[in-house]
Amino acid sequence: MAQSFYGSINYDKLIEALKSGQIKTYKTENGTRLINVNVWINDEADQYGNSGSISLPLKDEFQEEKKKVIYIGNLKKNTPSITEATPQDFEEIEDDLPF
Repeated sequence: MAQSFYGSINYDKLIEALKSGQIKTYKTENGTRLINVNVWINDEADQYGNSGSISLPLKDEFQEEKKKVIYIGNLKKNTPSITEATPQDFEEIEDDLPF
């Protein structure tokens, strides 16, 4: 079954990582600049309710130095907040439909 997650990316940390030259970036033939991300989904949420995290893959030369992973965001599982209606919720509706 599909699951939906929501979250945010720390823009300042992303820009800092781009300027440092530590992360892998790509440029397509038409000039579009891309950044790959790693998304981790945990079996259980952490103490802050985060179910996943977003990190940036480092360039090979920084992986060999065993640099710290650059985390730029967190994800939470999206849960519906719908309350099922009961027949009493519709008692005051006037039925003035012509059919």
